[in-house]
This record gives sequence, structure tokens and C-alpha cells, in this order.
Amino acid sequence: MRENFGRLRSPPIVFKLIVMAGGMPEKSVIIDELRQRVAELEAALVQNEAARAKQKRLAARTIEAQKMEALGGLAGGIAHEFNNALNGISGNIELLMLDRAEDVSVRRYAERMMISVQRMAELTRKLVAYASGGKYQLQHIVLDEFIDFAIATLETDIDPDIHIDIELAPEPLAVEADVTQLHMVFAALIRNAAEAIEGPGRIQVQTRREIVNYETALSHPGLHRGDYSCLIIADTGDGMDERIRNRIFEPFFTTKFPGRGLGMAAAYGIVKSHDGWIGVNSSAGLGTKISLFLPRIEIDETLRWSRQLNLPLQYYSS
Repeated sequence: MRENFGRLRSPPIVFKLIVMAGGMPEKSVIIDELRQRVAELEAALVQNEAARAKQKRLAARTIEAQKMEALGGLAGGIAHEFNNALNGISGNIELLMLDRAEDVSVRRYAERMMISVQRMAELTRKLVAYASGGKYQLQHIVLDEFIDFAIATLETDIDPDIHIDIELAPEPLAVEADVTQLHMVFAALIRNAAEAIEGPGRIQVQTRREIVNYETALSHPGLHRGDYSCLIIADTGDGMDERIRNRIFEPFFTTKFPGRGLGMAAAYGIVKSHDGWIGVNSSAGLGTKISLFLPRIEIDETLRWSRQLNLPLQYYSS
């Protein structure tokens, strides 16, 4: 306490001596003045430390956002070169299959190679999504309808001991997004939550409307003031410590399945390309909550997405 007081440039304590009729100062007044001044100094110290801690957290988040930006640029460059190479490989495999159509052995090996090419093309697609969101077609999507549809496509991927609870906002919330990419984000978040749960557990999917003010935006780099439709996914898993939490959106970072780890990175890039924000709140042993903010819109029926107009479920679960 004494060391901290030394850092504060406060005016010296000045006591007002109240002289009573008998000429002696009232001791209780002096003690009250002293206590009040000490309380003021302690309050100033607490505010000073809180301000420093807040500034430190903000600086760390800003650095993290800059790091993700740099990684996105690197991933985009790699994906571009990788995609060019894959196009050459797949084209020559197709020519080989046409040239040796009667040779069963050649065709069998060529088909296996093409499957590997397709897997690498999917990897490239996720890298592109992380870097810039990739190509997309915007539609007006009501989150209530989308969540119902998306969970149906993921049921076979989730352990039956894990129960999914859904809590929707009183009013339907809509966003302008590409449904395929939004599904990629949702699938990554649900699978990440499921993988964090050992044995029976619960995943909560929640929607709500959030008005982000200046102060909130200032303390969350990348989040801007505005009216948002929020999608929140929380799990009862093991949670994450600060080291893992700070790296969760990095390409190929994973603690469970080496060689994977692109789903969350792709989710980060897609959300960013849709003018949104994604954040993680987690502590070791206390589960994880991931909040997705996308600008809220009023529905235009001519642009409204309908699950009846979309691709088969197999496409989304690939």
C-alpha cells in the first residue's frame, strides 16, 4: 500500500482544526478528515489499477486482431498457389481417366487420387474462407429457421449423450449472409463444442439482439457500434485456458486432432467478411461460450432464404 501511494501525485493532506470554545481542537473531526482522505486515496488507487488493467487487456486484444490479420494474408496467398497446383493435378487426372478409360486398374488408382484432390480442395476452400470469406451469395436469413435447418444437418456428427438446448429471442432476428458459409461457421462452432465435452453434456444455442455502444466497441477490437443479431453457442466442456483461448482461431491450431484445426479459422474469416465479430469467453474447467455478432436487418421477402431452395443436406455435412 505504501509503495502504491508513492505513485499517486495527490495534494498533501491538510487538516482543518476546529477550535472549540475552550480553545482545544475536536479530535473526532481530525480523525474523520483523515479517514475520508485515506478513503479517497484508496479509491483513486483502485481506479488507477483498474484503468491500467483495462488498457492492458485492450492492447492485448488489438495485438491479437493484428496477428489474425497477418495470418489471413498469409493463408490467402498459400491458398491461391495451392489451388493453382490442384487445378493442374485434377486436370491431368481427368485426362488420364479419359485416355485409359478401358484400363480398370488405372481408373481405380485415378479415382483414389481424385478423392485426395477433392479433400485438398476442401482444405483450400477453408483457407480462402479464413483469409477473405471467399465467394458468396447474400440472402436474408432468419436465424430461427436457419438454426433448425443447420442442427438437422449435424445430428449424426454429435454424440447422442450430448443434448442441444435452443433458446431463441422473443423476436425473429435476421441477417444478410451466404447460407453455405454461415452453415460452415455454425458447424465449426457446434463441432468444436461437442469435441470439448467428455461424456454426457449440453450445448446451448441462443439468439438475442444486441445494441453495441461506443464503450463496448472500444473494449472489443473489431466490433463496431450498431444493431446486431447475435448467435451464442455455449458448452459444458472442459473450457480453455488463456493460451488456448488466444489461439483458437489460428489456422491448423487444435488440441485434439492434429492436422485439422481449420474449421474455427474459417469461421473467423467468414464472420469478418460479413462485417461481423466473433469472440470467446472461456476458463479452464468452466466450459466455453462463443458469441457471434452479425448486423441485424429487416427482412426483404424477395431476398429471403428458404431451406426448400437449398442444396441437399449431404453438401453441408461434407
